[in-house]
Amino acid sequence: MDTSFETWKRLWPVTNIAEALDFDVALDESQSWDDYTTRFMDANSDGQMIKVARELFADLATEDRSILAAMLYAADFSKIADELSEQMTWWRLSRIGGDNALAVALAIVRQ
Repeated sequence: MDTSFETWKRLWPVTNIAEALDFDVALDESQSWDDYTTRFMDANSDGQMIKVARELFADLATEDRSILAAMLYAADFSKIADELSEQMTWWRLSRIGGDNALAVALAIVRQ
C-alpha cells in the first residue's frame, strides 16, 4: 500500500475538492497514484471532469486552487493545471500552508 497516497487522499483539502468535483467516491476507492490517475481519466472520458474543474477553479480561494491544480497534475493533466494557474503556480504555492501545502507536496512527489 502506498502510504503517501493514503495520506494524501484523506487530507481534508483533497477530499473537499474531490467532493466539489463529484469525484469523492472514486477518490476513496483509489488504491494508488496510478489507480487515481486511471479513475480520473475514466471519469473524464466525456471531458466532463475537466469542464467541472475549469468552472470550479474560478470560484476557489487561492489555497484551494493550488489543491485542484495538484489533483489535476497527479491525474496526468498537468497542462490543464498550468493553464488554469495562469503561470502563477509558485505564487499560489507561496500562499498556502498546513494540510494544503502537504496535499500539494504529496501530489507533486507521488511516491
